[in-house]
Amino acid sequence: MMKRYLLFILLITISCSSVIGQSYYTFSSEMSGIAERTRFKIGPFRLYPTFRIRNIGYDDNVYYRREQDDPISDYTATLSPELQVNVLFRNYLILSFTENPAYMFYFKQTRERSWNNSLSSQFKILLLGRFVLTGSYSHLSRKMRATSEFSARVRTIDNRYRIGLYYETPRQTALGLSFSSGRQSFQDEDIPGQNILYNRALGRKTRTGEFEFYYRIFSESFFFMNLGYSEYDFIDPDYRWRDAHSYHCDLGIRFPLMGRMQGLLSVGYRKMIPEKEGRKSFSGFAGSGEIEYRFKRFRIRLVYGRNSQFSYWTETVYFTEQRIGGGISFYLTRFLKLSYDIRYGENQYPESVDITLPGGSTIGLGRIDIHRMHTFGFAFRVFGSTGIGFDIDLWERSSNLYLEGRSRYFVGVSIVQDF
Repeated sequence: MMKRYLLFILLITISCSSVIGQSYYTFSSEMSGIAERTRFKIGPFRLYPTFRIRNIGYDDNVYYRREQDDPISDYTATLSPELQVNVLFRNYLILSFTENPAYMFYFKQTRERSWNNSLSSQFKILLLGRFVLTGSYSHLSRKMRATSEFSARVRTIDNRYRIGLYYETPRQTALGLSFSSGRQSFQDEDIPGQNILYNRALGRKTRTGEFEFYYRIFSESFFFMNLGYSEYDFIDPDYRWRDAHSYHCDLGIRFPLMGRMQGLLSVGYRKMIPEKEGRKSFSGFAGSGEIEYRFKRFRIRLVYGRNSQFSYWTETVYFTEQRIGGGISFYLTRFLKLSYDIRYGENQYPESVDITLPGGSTIGLGRIDIHRMHTFGFAFRVFGSTGIGFDIDLWERSSNLYLEGRSRYFVGVSIVQDF
């Protein structure tokens, strides 16, 4: 009976199986992590269920409209249960499955109510004590703002397969090769104030090959290097001029999930080259990072990122997205935490586009958008590391394209899992 269970799950995993993260975890560390976070066991199945309640509050600009276009406000809430299922078999096989549905509720804007779903599965097989064969599949269907360029939430569907072969040492050094293939599509919706065919402009297939290297520098911290090549093929024939390929090299440090320093820092170089001659390419620094440092009663946060993103705007292939921010939390007492975060982002469009001004004249514009966000909050501990948080988000986007300025605030309540 046990073998039938395992064969059944393995077939599902291979045929339907996630890139659970951009960072690789060795076979032994993943086994120990699964054992530590298991909450229930039913036969061979190790279960880790969670339940999150987010964004309970008031949104004063649901569609990110301009002030002169009469923004629409509403009350919202998101309910999100999640179940992780793992099977460990004789120290050489790991099977993982995660299901995370989420319901987004809007009190008045019924068109915005939706079910989101994230499904992923993965297998890892240890071969000859040193080699690890891994494969995964993920299916994400979410109504969301896919990049900072989006003003409206759009149904985004992302299907991705990945397979890799790694060599590991007793010190958890790992190096390997991986290949992934995915397809991203967008639902064209009749959104108030938006007349954009998102799927025609952005629907694409992606293929990526990578070389990865991980080296443990502290007990639970790793240095990593990632070299890769990607191809992007747009699905609609009228938008094949956006086809491109890219190269990237990333170096970074991954800190442990638990500890005084947490998170990941990555810096590197990326070059993205459109296939159509005459289109500008992207090259230069690219990276991302999100770390938190804990010191006595303080938590200090830092985030940053720079990369290129495909654009749905007019005749532009991509825009460069840059962001930086920080935050601090202070525990006034054992049960009360005060927090403040600030974010700054800048989107630059490399190709000038002719814009018709209200008076009828035309100018060539190199569009630049500036994003700013401030978050003020406090949280009460309920029990353990769980608390109830209250936040105010203030967001604005300014732009040299006069139609793109926006502002929004959100006042909300959430369940805090890491008090």
